[in-house]
Amino acid sequence: MGYARRLMRSKLPVLIAGMMLLAASCNRSTTQTTMSTYNDGYVELAGQLVNVEVADDSQEMQRGLSGRESISEDEGMLFVYSSGTVPGFWMKDMLMPIDIIWIRNGRVVAISEQVQPEPGIPDDQLKIYNPGTQVDHVLEVQAGWSGKNGLKIGDEVKFFRS
Repeated sequence: MGYARRLMRSKLPVLIAGMMLLAASCNRSTTQTTMSTYNDGYVELAGQLVNVEVADDSQEMQRGLSGRESISEDEGMLFVYSSGTVPGFWMKDMLMPIDIIWIRNGRVVAISEQVQPEPGIPDDQLKIYNPGTQVDHVLEVQAGWSGKNGLKIGDEVKFFRS
C-alpha cells in the first residue's frame, strides 16, 4: 500500500499537467473553428450592435461578401472610405440577398433594402447600386435587417474598432 501511494504522489503532478495540456489544446481548437471573421469591430445603429469585418483596401472592397452563403443577424461588412465618394456596388458572385446601408458623417443617408443576387447575369449587365450622394462608410447586413430594426435615413451610426 505504501508503494502505491508513493507512486501516485510522484505521478500525480505529471497526470495533472497532461490533463491541463489536453484541456488547453481542446479549447484552442474550439476557438479556432468557431472564431468569426466579423471581429474587426462593431457598428451601433438603430439600437443594435453589428459585429463587422472591415474592408478598407481595394482588394477587400472588391471582394466584399462575394462567395459567402450567409451572414448572421448580428454580422456585417463595413466598407471604409478615406474621403467622401459615391461608390457603386453590384452583386457579382453574391450568393445571398443583403441590405446596403449608406453612411456619411455618422448618419444614415440612404438604404438599399433586399438587394438580390443576380446569378447568371453577365458582369456588364449587373445592376449597380449607389446612394445618390457622397458617403464615407457602407454597411452590408443580412437582407431585411433595416426594416426589422426600424432603420431610418438620418439615424446615428457609431463605429468601434477592435
